Amino acid sequence: MSEWSRRTFLASVAASLVHAAEPVIDIHQHTNYAGRSDDELIAHQTKMGVTRTVLLPSGSQYGLDVGAGGNDSVVALAGRHPEKFSYFANEVPDLAGARQVLEKYLKLGAIGIGEQKFPVECDSPAIHMVAEVAEEFGVPILLHFQHAKYNMGIERFHTVLEKHPRVNFIGHAQTWWGNIDRNHQPEVMYPKTKVAPGGITDRLLSDYPNMFGDLSAGSGLNALLRDEDHAQGFLARHQDKLLFGSDCDDRVGEGAACSGSRCLATIRRLAPTAGIATKIVYGNAARLLRLKLPERRKLRRGAAQLHFADDLTFVHRTLHFTLEVIVHQLERELEWAGRLAGYDLKGDLLAVHFAVADGTLVAATGAAHLTGNGTRFLHQFNLHLGRRPGVFDVNGTGPFP
Repeated sequence: MSEWSRRTFLASVAASLVHAAEPVIDIHQHTNYAGRSDDELIAHQTKMGVTRTVLLPSGSQYGLDVGAGGNDSVVALAGRHPEKFSYFANEVPDLAGARQVLEKYLKLGAIGIGEQKFPVECDSPAIHMVAEVAEEFGVPILLHFQHAKYNMGIERFHTVLEKHPRVNFIGHAQTWWGNIDRNHQPEVMYPKTKVAPGGITDRLLSDYPNMFGDLSAGSGLNALLRDEDHAQGFLARHQDKLLFGSDCDDRVGEGAACSGSRCLATIRRLAPTAGIATKIVYGNAARLLRLKLPERRKLRRGAAQLHFADDLTFVHRTLHFTLEVIVHQLERELEWAGRLAGYDLKGDLLAVHFAVADGTLVAATGAAHLTGNGTRFLHQFNLHLGRRPGVFDVNGTGPFP
């Protein structure tokens, strides 16, 4: 195996392990989506690697045009699985009694309002009422913008942001994502042309601290794939404002049929740095929705051990690969393990050996100085099934030169 192919292979392994280890917050899913059962939804989210799902109810009418379940359905599912699900409150905003419905479910524990997907103008009195409730409870609002159908008049939405500066709004759907392009044609739902930066969405995200973007569904995925060069800059520019969501109704949770898993993979592939991907995949949502992240790793006193989530899957063969692409994500954990094992991890002599056994990483002894073309120094991160530490090549014969 050539040096380049070795490192390419090992980098991909490193990335996959980091993805398995990190939380994923999906801010956009529905109960009864196109008839999908709760058990099928749970299996779907587990397959995608989602650790916390936000359920968006339909309110009392329309079913969000996909047969989605209402407020009681999301309260019930979250009640059965509080470790997996949070939920928003929702109601058709121009119905009599809408304010009272929203208040009822917010008092029960809803952490936001939405998906607001109803045939109203986006700056209508009904939307201002929803914003007033959101401000009272300190929660965000997620809106589906779709030309001539839902939350119409996106070109005027800046007035809503200005009137309610203490309310956070999350934009979503075809018209929201089409308008990353300043030349967007409003009747085109899934444009495929190159993007001219500076569209309405781009400006709202840049100019208003209370505006965020939900990357879910085919519309969010299309916004990333239609012009990948633009997408990389867009993800960097709005890295603190973008949120991962799936909003897919499939039962498989992977592959071409699942736009959510494709969106997640695309974010990780196109984000200019792993740190930016981390913000979009879970960091921004945790901050915006005030969600407590699951404990990813725990230290045990008196033992150099880091405990990963129970459902974390590790490679079941001995591997050796550089940590260059992931050390910034695991830096704190490596420092903890290093202190416990008596290492100085600050120099260019850095090799941390781990044994993998039953989901537990055990820090071992040793350090090695590695070099590589175009690399200042390489970090080693070794996964070994069992408790015997060692430095191995992919085929187990020895360390890389």
